[in-house]
Amino acid sequence: IVTNSLQVANEVTGSLPDKLIITGGEYQPWARALLGPTSVHNIRSMHADFCVMSASAVLGLQCFHPYAETAEVKRAMLDSATVSVMLLDHSKFTRQALFEFADLTEFTHVVVDDATPQKKIDELREAGVNLTVAGPSASNTSKQQALGESRPNE
Repeated sequence: IVTNSLQVANEVTGSLPDKLIITGGEYQPWARALLGPTSVHNIRSMHADFCVMSASAVLGLQCFHPYAETAEVKRAMLDSATVSVMLLDHSKFTRQALFEFADLTEFTHVVVDDATPQKKIDELREAGVNLTVAGPSASNTSKQQALGESRPNE
């Protein structure tokens, strides 16, 4: 596991991962994370199989964060991973933030909650976003369609 988040590092230490790498950088108490040029440089020098992240806001297909340092780290993480997953709840589509770091179509998978308006889900899929709707009210059929799976007749 590679992370710049001390909160994530503390959470995974209980599960004893094979390897935990903390990126280094300048500690930012408000984020409980290590940010800045050292963190970005170290992330860019690595290659990860998976990257999982969120955004503070999504406008159109663009992902935003209110702080430039965090946006830079997120961009580096996205660029350094083979498979990338964006996790969003419905509120992210009504918020604003200053710094763009990615386009939703750049992610291998985008997961939204089942409170995301159907119109937004349709717009994202039409734009080519590989979208999965997660949550208790998301039907099995919707999940299978989002994952490109089909179910044999029972």
